[in-house]
Amino acid sequence: FLRNDITSTSLFALKIKNNSGVIVGADSAMSIGVEGQAGIIAHQTSGSNIDVRVNDAGTIKTVIRVDSQARVGINNLSPDQSLDVIGNIQTDSNLLVEGTTESSTISTGSITTKGGVGIAKKLFVGGDTSVAGLLTTQNIVPNVTNARNLGTTNEQWLNVYSQTFHGNLTGNVTG
Repeated sequence: FLRNDITSTSLFALKIKNNSGVIVGADSAMSIGVEGQAGIIAHQTSGSNIDVRVNDAGTIKTVIRVDSQARVGINNLSPDQSLDVIGNIQTDSNLLVEGTTESSTISTGSITTKGGVGIAKKLFVGGDTSVAGLLTTQNIVPNVTNARNLGTTNEQWLNVYSQTFHGNLTGNVTG
């Protein structure tokens, strides 16, 4: 028997044999139960959060917060996005972004970053590319021989500095 007037302790598991589960709080605000095939943790009070906390060497820390606007914060008590993480994100697989927002500035597009980007392998860009700063490269190689131009008739380079030119020259040449 568990008493209802003092703290009770059981040496064995407590089993609830109904889907309503366990209801906690003076106002019955928190519940753990089952709906169909899903386990449910619910807070019944409007505007309330659900927190997952751990004890880190004596300091209690909230590591996951689900707020009342269905946003999840990881190490973040005030998430601003659907998933808002403070700290690094690591995956041993792929990061897939299904957003299709077009980029027109450095702060728009499906993926934006306030810092630099390091890419260890190839980068494939399916559309036009704009670089706001300097472009430093080892080699520029067209993907098909004699099929690409550097500049166009209407969008020409102002100056080209080089030590050696190979190929045919057209137009006025000095030097």
